[in-house]
Amino acid sequence: DSGYQKSIVIVMSKDQQGWSDTVNKSYFVKLPNGYARMSIHMRAKTPVYVSLDYYFNPDGSNDLEPAP
Repeated sequence: DSGYQKSIVIVMSKDQQGWSDTVNKSYFVKLPNGYARMSIHMRAKTPVYVSLDYYFNPDGSNDLEPAP
């Protein structure tokens, strides 16, 4: 119930060591009406690709269910 950040910055500078053109991250998200678990898969090369999967419990509890 605590420790949530308001935003997240993903730095993808190709000058950094171990640079990759892809990002795969998972987060727990606190929403005004409950909680969600979200996974994002993104590729910065052409063709650009973004995929978002999430689970949300419509009753507002933190017991998550697959989204319809």
